[in-house]
Amino acid sequence: MRYSEQELISLLLDVNGIHRLPRTEFARLIRQRPYEEIFGKKTIFIDLKYWVSFRMVLNRESGAKTMSPQQESIYRTIYEKLLKLIENKTAICVVSDSILTEVEKMPLDRRLQTARIMDSLKVTVVLNGLNASTFEYINIDRITAGKEPVEQYHLSSVFEANRFLTAVILKKMVNDLDPIYNIMYDSMSGMTIEEYLKETDGDFYDSSEKFAEMMNDTKLKDTVKYTYKELLIQGLASQTQSLNKIIKYTLLSEVDYANQLPLYRKSAPFLYLHSAIHAAINFEKSRKVQKNDFYDLSHSCIGVGYADYFFTEKKFHHLLKTKPIDCTAYYKCEIYSDHAKILNVLTVLNERK
Repeated sequence: MRYSEQELISLLLDVNGIHRLPRTEFARLIRQRPYEEIFGKKTIFIDLKYWVSFRMVLNRESGAKTMSPQQESIYRTIYEKLLKLIENKTAICVVSDSILTEVEKMPLDRRLQTARIMDSLKVTVVLNGLNASTFEYINIDRITAGKEPVEQYHLSSVFEANRFLTAVILKKMVNDLDPIYNIMYDSMSGMTIEEYLKETDGDFYDSSEKFAEMMNDTKLKDTVKYTYKELLIQGLASQTQSLNKIIKYTLLSEVDYANQLPLYRKSAPFLYLHSAIHAAINFEKSRKVQKNDFYDLSHSCIGVGYADYFFTEKKFHHLLKTKPIDCTAYYKCEIYSDHAKILNVLTVLNERK
């Protein structure tokens, strides 16, 4: 609970406080907070590999013995430079809903230790891929129909990282009076990553292995006859059809994927990159898909589409920055996997006033 008993009583008695707003209006205020948190700061999205390495080095885990002293020093220095940026309010570290899902798969002790490292770097903002894909789909249709797109949809609090879980929790309070509902919602929205991961049990179907198996099978049977662009268009069609079934959205205009590729690239980066990465992997006949690619794909789509910096693994770094995807030609995000370059970027950011 974010509030003490005395604070809770004061909030309930404050007839002019924001918690007296209608709950829908209060929810809009709550969902604006992540955007206020990143305002004027650089957003640094960090892949899971780095969080695990920070944890191993800072906690002196036995697994860290596989690192050389130089590697340990590098990860410790990266962490310290990030911490300084956070303290100076120059940048903010963010994770994604897919990163948190991946952490959920860890044994409880490692899960919470990883969460504590994230909390130590004040990670309170989540790049929400589920929200992004949903509203990008709606926005493409709205823009095509000549309507204004929905704005500010890709960030969430830690509490709302999984909107289905959030909906279940909030539904339990549906009969509460608005002030009580708002106070509880406000309290949960201040949840840390450790608090969030204590509430999840990691007991879910992990589709990453099946994903790799299906991708490799499809490459052998069905992709050789298509160009990269054709595979990209097929991917967009498949994604949007699936989203339509989930959210039951009624289209305002006719979909024309082939002629809307520039619009998707600009206004729907998550959907575009998801299809582009699939297409590039399928088009590269010699590339074998690994199960971890399932999560790396999601991390990359939201990171490249919405962050200023993305620290990732070398394999996806190369895929994203080279043709046919060539994402740095279209997006502001700077992608790094080389430790020396990451250290240089963080040094430069720390030197800025």
